[in-house]
Amino acid sequence: MSRPTVTAGLGLWLVALPLQAQAQAHTQPADAAQAEATPVIVISGQRTPPVALPPTDNRTVLDAELIERRQSGSLFDLVQEAPGVSAAGGPRTSGMKFNIRGFRGNDDVVFKIDGGVKGFEKYRFGSGVFIEPELIKSVTVERGPSLLTGSGAIGGAVVATTKSAADFLRAGERAGGLVKLGYDANSRERLRMLTAFGRPTASTDLLVSVVRRDGDDFKLAGGARSPATATQSEGSLVKLGWVPLDDLQLELSRTAYRSGPVFTPYDANSSTAGVGGYVHQTVDDETVNLRFTWEPPQSWIRLRGTLAHETTHLLNRMQPGESNFASGCAQAPCDWTPDDSDTGVVHDRWHYDIWTAEVFNDTRWQAGPWQGVLTVGAQALRNRRDLRRLTDNPYQNGPDGRYPDGFDAQQPPGTRSSVAWVLQHAFTLGAVTVTPGLRWDRYTLEADGPAASMRQAAGEPARYRFERRTPGLSIAWKPSAAWWLSYRVVESFRPPLLTDYFGMEAANPCGALPNGQGGQLLPNGCGDAIQPTESLNREWSLAWTPPRWASGASTQARLTLYRIDSRHLNGASYLVAEDGRVVQPFREKRRGVELEVQHEGRELYGSFGLSRILAERWRDGQPAKAFFGGIPGTTANLSLGRRWQQGRWEAGWRLRQIWDQKVSEARQLNANTQWCGKVTSQGTVHAANTQQDVYAFWRPTERLTLQVGLHNLFDKHWCHAGDELGNEIGLQGAGRSLQLSITAQY
Repeated sequence: MSRPTVTAGLGLWLVALPLQAQAQAHTQPADAAQAEATPVIVISGQRTPPVALPPTDNRTVLDAELIERRQSGSLFDLVQEAPGVSAAGGPRTSGMKFNIRGFRGNDDVVFKIDGGVKGFEKYRFGSGVFIEPELIKSVTVERGPSLLTGSGAIGGAVVATTKSAADFLRAGERAGGLVKLGYDANSRERLRMLTAFGRPTASTDLLVSVVRRDGDDFKLAGGARSPATATQSEGSLVKLGWVPLDDLQLELSRTAYRSGPVFTPYDANSSTAGVGGYVHQTVDDETVNLRFTWEPPQSWIRLRGTLAHETTHLLNRMQPGESNFASGCAQAPCDWTPDDSDTGVVHDRWHYDIWTAEVFNDTRWQAGPWQGVLTVGAQALRNRRDLRRLTDNPYQNGPDGRYPDGFDAQQPPGTRSSVAWVLQHAFTLGAVTVTPGLRWDRYTLEADGPAASMRQAAGEPARYRFERRTPGLSIAWKPSAAWWLSYRVVESFRPPLLTDYFGMEAANPCGALPNGQGGQLLPNGCGDAIQPTESLNREWSLAWTPPRWASGASTQARLTLYRIDSRHLNGASYLVAEDGRVVQPFREKRRGVELEVQHEGRELYGSFGLSRILAERWRDGQPAKAFFGGIPGTTANLSLGRRWQQGRWEAGWRLRQIWDQKVSEARQLNANTQWCGKVTSQGTVHAANTQQDVYAFWRPTERLTLQVGLHNLFDKHWCHAGDELGNEIGLQGAGRSLQLSITAQY
C-alpha cells in the first residue's frame, strides 16, 4: 500500500467522530505530560510504584522517590536504569549525550524541561542538557518517536518535570522549608540545597530552591584522579502556581544553571580527549516556562499549553600551551604584526536561544459502546545559534583575518524554525483501542550574520524550507484484566544540522565530493542537496498489569520488540557524488528487545530491566561497512530493596551488567580506552563490566532523613558508551564513591 494512500486514509479516519458524543473521563493519559502530572497517592498502606510502565506505549516514568534513591549527580545517570537507555561520552555533564536504542545527541533525542525544548548543536560537545537532579520531580523516558512530542526525535525523548510547592506541603500547612547537605568522598564534592515553599493565598503556591555543588577531580578505579573533572555549579528553581478558577491552572517557572569557570577538555565527549586541548569553560543556562491547563466541566475543551524560552551562554577561554586552537603570546602586552598567524588567548562565545510554544486540546467522547479521545495540537519551535571567536591578536579579528569580527566559517550562525500541526484520535470499543495520528511539519533553516552574507556573495541561498507529513498508528488489545497486547508504527525524520546546510571550509560535509571535472561539487556548503533522514519505527509489546495483591503490593511488566529502519543518513561519511548530484545511499536497520519488571510492596520492592540491540548498515540493498559505534552492549539492571518499621529504615542493592560489544574493526586501544576495551581477532571490543551499588535510608522522624550510598562497590574500571567520532569507547567513569546526605524539612 502506498504512503499517500495510507496518509489519506488516516486523515479521513482521524476526523470521523460519532455524531452523538458526550464528555467523559478517560482512563489513559493523552500524553507524557499528563502522566508526569499524576500525583503519587498512598492509601491504606498501599504504595504507588516509583516507576510507572504504561501498558499501551513504550514510556517509563520515574518519580521523586526513585530519584532520591539514585543520589545521581546528573540526569544522564538517573535515566540509565530504563532499558535501552544509556549515557554516551561523559563523564562530565558538558560531554554527555542521551543514548536511546543507539540514537544519541539532541538531534536524535529530544529533551524537555516543563514542556520547553532544550539542547543545542555544538561540535565535540554533549547534548547541552543542564539541570540539577535535586530540582526534578519526575522524568519520562520515551523510547521511539512520538507524534505529540516533536519532530526529530527518531530515538525518543527525555521529559523532565520540576518540583513545586505542592510536592512538599502537607495537609493544612501554609509554608515550610527544606535543607539538604551532601558529601561525595570520591571527589570531595559538597552538596548544599536550600528550599522554601508555601501557599501565600488559597489559590497560589510558591517554591524557591537553590542547589550548589563544589568538588575536586574525581578518582578513577584504582585511585588515580581523572584530570580536569572538578565541579563548580549552582542550580536554582523558582516556580509559582496559580489557580484563578476551579478549571484553570497556571504555572510560571524559572530554572537556571551555572557552572565554572572550570578546566575541561575541549573535546568533552571523546576518549581521545586530547583533541583540541583544554579550555576554561563557563556555562550560564536559563529556562523560563509558562504552562496552563483549562478543563471546564462537562465540556469538549481540555486545553493544555506551554510557552518557554531557553538561553545558554557558553564561554570557552583557550590559552596557548593548553589549547590546540591558541598559539603565540599568552599574556599582554604582545607585539602583533599583520602577517602574524598566532592568536594569543582565544575566546569562544556561544549563544543559544530557543523558543517553544505548543497547545493541545483533548476531547473525550462516548457514543453507545464507542468512546475515545480526539487530540488536536500545534507546536512551534525557534532554535538560534551564534558563535563569536575573538583572539588577542587584533589582525586575526580584522576584515582580512581568519576570524573577521569573530566569524568562524566552520561553525556558522543560523536559525532553525518549525511549525507543526498534530491530529491524533483514539477509538475504544470493548477491549480494543485503535489510535491513528498524523503530523505535519514545516521547517525553515536560515544562515545568520556573516554566514548569510558569504553564501549570498557566492550565489547560494541563505534560507531553505521543507515540509514533511508523518503518520502513526497504534492498536491495543486487552484480552483480560491483567494483559495488554499492542502494536505501534510511527514515521519520523531528522533534519540536517545547520552546519550540514551552511558549513564551509573544513566543516562543509560536501567539501570532499568531486564535481566530476575537478574541484568540489558544492564548495560553499551542501544546502538543500541533502535531505532529512527518514525513519520507520515498529513496536510489538506485551504488558502485564495484574490487580494489587492481597498484601497491597503491585506488579507490572512489559516486553517490547522493535524494529527501526532509517534511510538517507546524513553526515560527511554517508554522502556520495553521483551523476553530478549528492545522494544518500546508506540505510540503518535496528532490531531490539526490551524487558521491564517492577514490583512495589510495603516492605519489599525491586525492578529488573534488560535490553539488547542489533544494528546493521546497508548501501544500495547490500551490507555496507561495519556498524558498531554508539550501539551499547546488551545491558541488564537489577534493583532490590526492603523497608522496616513502616519505612523508617530502608536499604537496597543495585546491579548494572553490560556485556561485551564490538565497537570497531580496528585493533587498537589508547590510554583512556585500555581500561574498558580489549582487542580480539575481530577488532576492538567494549569489554563487559559490572557495576554494583548499595544504599540505606534512616528516617528517625517524619521530617528528617539520613542517607548513605556506596557506588561502584568493588571499584571497577568502566567507561561510558561511545559513538563514531573517534571515541568508540567513551570516557572513564568514577571509581568507588561513598555518598552521604542529610535532609531536614520544617
